[in-house]
Amino acid sequence: KKKFNKIVSPCISICQYDSENKCLGCMRTKDERVKWKKDETTDAWKHSNLEDKKAECLQLLLEAYYLRLGQIDMYL
Repeated sequence: KKKFNKIVSPCISICQYDSENKCLGCMRTKDERVKWKKDETTDAWKHSNLEDKKAECLQLLLEAYYLRLGQIDMYL
């Protein structure tokens, strides 16, 4: 039997954009969303894109945490 390890899109069907043109649901830009749907887009690119989005989410969480503590200057 063959195993299929399809990389699933991070879309959660929110599709609203912030001032930086990033989706509030999946953190991808419109261009990244389009690229995900193209047949020629490699799994390696998708995996890399997911890793980038994870890093961006972590960055936002850390900034929010330090901002709440009033120590954002220490973090940046």
